[in-house]
Amino acid sequence: MEMVDKVLIERIKEKYLNVTGFTGLKTGFKGIDSLTGGFANGQLIVMGGRPGMGKTTFTCSLIDNICLNDNKSCVFFSSEMTKKQTIDRLMRIHSNIKYYERDPDEIADRLINSAAVMEKAKLRIDTAYICDCDGFIESCKNDGRKERVDLIIIDYQELLEGDKRHLSRELLGLKELAEELDCPVLVILQLKRTVEYREDHMPCIADFAHEQIVEKYADEILLLYREAYYDPYADLSKAVIKLARHKYLWNMNIPMRFDTEVFAFRDEE
Repeated sequence: MEMVDKVLIERIKEKYLNVTGFTGLKTGFKGIDSLTGGFANGQLIVMGGRPGMGKTTFTCSLIDNICLNDNKSCVFFSSEMTKKQTIDRLMRIHSNIKYYERDPDEIADRLINSAAVMEKAKLRIDTAYICDCDGFIESCKNDGRKERVDLIIIDYQELLEGDKRHLSRELLGLKELAEELDCPVLVILQLKRTVEYREDHMPCIADFAHEQIVEKYADEILLLYREAYYDPYADLSKAVIKLARHKYLWNMNIPMRFDTEVFAFRDEE
């Protein structure tokens, strides 16, 4: 008779004995962490949003929380920004530099501190695998063999440009990567224009291209929404993360604050 995997038993035991309630990775956003218990290890998490919602800004805010503030390790791949643009955005967020601040004397100390934190951060910004998801996955596996990887983020809008078979293969590969490295993998995707045709513009899972495939492989689905993008009279600072799919929760709205002076996401005050 085949014996039950002892390592698996130990992991499940630790999960239920974990008094902090976190079995994965804290995002640094209290609203998300209190509802979900953080990003669970081994899970594929998909975040969707229309252009202009702030998906890349949210990603950089998340990296600031996890890597720069909590000293966790992260691999970040983006087809949207260069390495220089990413570092620029991260230093601005971490330094809390407002877009209108120009006086070097006012921001010098903050920038020096941010630069020191960035130099020590366990962050790999990957720009070598545009349109090569297989190459990116293999590079992440190589990283994982050398040291612990706490989070992998793919801000890769082109992932949805292929057919169903292509998307299915890519998401399956990323799901298997999450399981092999025992860390969360977050994929940022763009939603279809169907959102624009609804009166309230609130996104839903059906707004993903090939939503059946996204639902098949994603353990958790988040949707980003800012009312002010559609309504010029709405509060610019208000945003919502819709927890559209989770192991225990569905369609829960998590209030967030969009810092319009720094261009960063924060906890609601």
